[in-house]
Amino acid sequence: MKAFLRPCIPGELNLTGTKECYPCPVGEFSLSPSDKSCSVCPDTAECLGGSHIMLDPGYWRFNPSTSTILPCRDPSNCKGGYYSECADGHTGPLCDACDAS
Repeated sequence: MKAFLRPCIPGELNLTGTKECYPCPVGEFSLSPSDKSCSVCPDTAECLGGSHIMLDPGYWRFNPSTSTILPCRDPSNCKGGYYSECADGHTGPLCDACDAS
């Protein structure tokens, strides 16, 4: 019987070369399996471990695969969260555009 192991995924590190993947703990994150260590969570977010960064309200990022977090020009437009949700009536980068839908 042959067993095939999957490669590490974002939020996991292979620290020892043992082909074992280790998740980043709560309070830290990693967005690339090639990272050598987990990063400390930014002050503008809560890190749930692995690659899960939950933004505080008033902050935005382009997508969940980036650690670049920007303050919204109008903090009430940005709900934060994993997907950088915008408040009702707002959309786009920094939740600055009006949502016509």
